[in-house]
Amino acid sequence: MHFVITRAREAPALARAMVEGQQAAMAPFGIPFVVNPDVDLEARLVAAEVEPGVPVGGLRLEQRTADHRLQLEGEVQLPEASLRKLEARAAEGLVELCGMWVARDASLRRLPDRLVRLGIALAAAQGTVHMVALGGKHSLPLALRCGFHFEDGEPVFPFPDPTYHSRIVWLRLPRGY
Repeated sequence: MHFVITRAREAPALARAMVEGQQAAMAPFGIPFVVNPDVDLEARLVAAEVEPGVPVGGLRLEQRTADHRLQLEGEVQLPEASLRKLEARAAEGLVELCGMWVARDASLRRLPDRLVRLGIALAAAQGTVHMVALGGKHSLPLALRCGFHFEDGEPVFPFPDPTYHSRIVWLRLPRGY
């Protein structure tokens, strides 16, 4: 297995394969694909591949800028306090870890942890200060294991459907990568 790190605009076929992989990974849980399949072309893709061009897992890192809002800002109704946090942290450098998935038949131990830790290291190496993610019952334990934390006053969201209780998690990225 190897990891591919690229921008979506530099690898449109990989970006499409990752969207399809995420859809397939969510289907057994009865989750319809709920995020915008039009990947931000500036997003960094982190893909795990066993064969070239065939991802078995991956994630996206999307930078919040004045011109670009994050996936989670379009998917859930955020309270004003959360929007203010996003705005303030964007001024220092903020990325969203989103689109995380691993193929159900990928019998690769600890791949989710490896992907998230690689995403954290990549964002930190680029000088980003903050990372945010929206997690549900399947991904929150992973996020917390990798150093993300809850902050006071953050609500629980019924996302992607009312049976899920999703939350925003935050991470101040390490220095010195």
